Amino acid sequence: MPRTKLSSALLLALLGGWGAPAAAQQNTRPQNSAPQSTVPKKAPDAPPPLELALPKPNQGHYLALGVYTLGAMAFDDDRGTRQPSFGTGFSLRLGEAVTDWLDLGLAFALGSTFGAEQDALSLGRFTVHSQWYVNRRWFLQAGFGATNGQGADPEDLHQNRGRYGDVYLAGLGTNLYLSDATHSGGWVLSPVLSVEVGPDSTFSTTALWLGLEVSWWSGLSRDKLELPVGEAYE
Repeated sequence: MPRTKLSSALLLALLGGWGAPAAAQQNTRPQNSAPQSTVPKKAPDAPPPLELALPKPNQGHYLALGVYTLGAMAFDDDRGTRQPSFGTGFSLRLGEAVTDWLDLGLAFALGSTFGAEQDALSLGRFTVHSQWYVNRRWFLQAGFGATNGQGADPEDLHQNRGRYGDVYLAGLGTNLYLSDATHSGGWVLSPVLSVEVGPDSTFSTTALWLGLEVSWWSGLSRDKLELPVGEAYE
């Protein structure tokens, strides 16, 4: 064989030996495998923004004191109905604004009526109290708890008759802002009209309370408020 043909054959054999492993590696990939995607992964969703509230005086926690005039009567199965009598009372409430339309707290109230001794009553109650805002100023009240209502026995004025049991409360009121209405927290004056009922099978009480309540509110921190840029960063 001529030397040129032998050299050509050896060159082809070497080239074939180098190409075979590369082809074998390409053929080892599974037929159903897909090439790795080069599309960037989607960034995780950002956390939802905080719900901010417009500043107003009745925000945060509160402490409220109220003074009232009241009228009360009782239904006593063994002694007959006690006629309406009138007197005074006070209330103490504490709690917090849960949302911009609902306040929740605890309430304590004491009251006494005067007049004919056989009709006079003393009332005390402790309730879970809620205040539902119809708009920025007007609100409805609802509550339930325990009450103690009693008065002199009409047949023996040295003895008392009464009851201790459940009580239910409903009311209506409005807020008059004593503090700047554009700031969170401060002082609020609230005229309130409420009615309470203490139902019982033998001795039931009912009373109407009309008065004024003054409350102090702690307000919300700035990170919870929707403020103008200049005020938020000053």
